[in-house]
Amino acid sequence: MTTSLKNILPLTYLSMLVFTARYRRRASALRFPQKWILGHRGARAIAPENTITSFKIAMEHGADGVEFDVIMSKDKIPVVIHDDTLVRTTNGQGLVADYTAQELSELDATTMMQGFSKEGVPTLARTLQSLPDGAIANIELKSAGRYAKSELVDKVLDDAGPEKDRLVIIFSSFDGEILSMIRKKTPDSLIGLLLCQSDSLWPMSMKYWWAIRPDALHLPPKLASASLLKLAHKAELPVAIWTVNDPKMAQEYFKNGAAGIFTDRVPEVVSLIKKSFHHSYK
Repeated sequence: MTTSLKNILPLTYLSMLVFTARYRRRASALRFPQKWILGHRGARAIAPENTITSFKIAMEHGADGVEFDVIMSKDKIPVVIHDDTLVRTTNGQGLVADYTAQELSELDATTMMQGFSKEGVPTLARTLQSLPDGAIANIELKSAGRYAKSELVDKVLDDAGPEKDRLVIIFSSFDGEILSMIRKKTPDSLIGLLLCQSDSLWPMSMKYWWAIRPDALHLPPKLASASLLKLAHKAELPVAIWTVNDPKMAQEYFKNGAAGIFTDRVPEVVSLIKKSFHHSYK
């Protein structure tokens, strides 16, 4: 397949998905937050990713909430970490699935950056509890691990349940099957379908589109063209964009109709966006 065709196929699929969105409006979509900035894995540019400290720093710098990744530990407790291995972000070795949640909490998840006190891999429950009232918590579910997808969904929903009236919780994933399970079990949940330009992920997105009935699309910059954002706006389908670290680019996306931005550089992006949009930011 030629490079040009590889680029065209995702955009064609995406246009089809957005076009059909107008036929599947849901009450939950009307509750989807607009014009927000989320710290991608917390304040990742200035703090160790996916740690309680990173989430707190993101909120202190004006983020509307945070995005983080969830997989399950050996004892099937949802924990917050991006990779299915430990070596990149902690002082541990091997697979996350080989450790219990307690053992993960005893590791040091701050080793990527100097100047931070030791802090373990947090559980999903603890992460949600650490966020202030009204914050947006975007939970990205990952299917890596020695467990059924249905187990992951059930455990995540159990942990999120007690916080759903206090926080704005968005469930997202590249895995369409996982999102379809969430929709079936909790019909009123806010769901963002993650997409990227990789050809291999599109068949699953198409297969589960009607079962998911996503409230928003979460797209990378390469797919978030001005024309696509315009089409999505007409279809009343919110689009959030990951990961945007250029404040001026974030500003442009909001002008073109983006609902939200995921960023590693929370202080810089928040400063410019809130300054440029003034009272219309929220």
